[in-house]
Amino acid sequence: SFEDPADRAVESHVRESADRIAALLDQLVTEGFAPEHIVLTGFSQGGVIASFTALRYQAKLAGLLCMSTYLAAPEQLVEEMSEAARALPICYMHGIYDDVVSLSMGWDAKNRLEAAGLSPEWHEYPMRHEICRPQLDEIRRWLLARLGAWSRPADTITACISRPFAFIPLAMCPAHHPTSRAAPGLSRCGLWLR
Repeated sequence: SFEDPADRAVESHVRESADRIAALLDQLVTEGFAPEHIVLTGFSQGGVIASFTALRYQAKLAGLLCMSTYLAAPEQLVEEMSEAARALPICYMHGIYDDVVSLSMGWDAKNRLEAAGLSPEWHEYPMRHEICRPQLDEIRRWLLARLGAWSRPADTITACISRPFAFIPLAMCPAHHPTSRAAPGLSRCGLWLR
């Protein structure tokens, strides 16, 4: 379990992954996707990469949704945060019984985001390092609030992953922590696009 801040992901690896994600975002914008129609999401190590990238990305995104995660290089957040991130809608979710990334690490992320002047939504669920049904309902609500302005109301979260929305899983987010239990070379990180 990640309880000690010293157990955070290797910063140089996080920066390398974040650069790759930022390059993909730039490519998507070049191809015609408006950055304000993109939500960067991540679970666990994917949330580490998603938050690191979104908080430093120079264009305003539609949002940042992170589940069961923590902040990498939190001491540098205020100094490195982009001007665009100051208005970024943020939602963090965490299991109160998480045995991989402790709840205290999630609280630390929330507190540091607030100390940086941001207003993250925070949700806790009676679960471990996983996703539960009530959380899916909240994810649906949150995504539709960010992206639904360009679409008809949807009955299920699956409407968010069909046209006019798309979800792009990013398999280029390596699980960089030396004790990571994620599949080699993969983490859970993705983009919601309209």
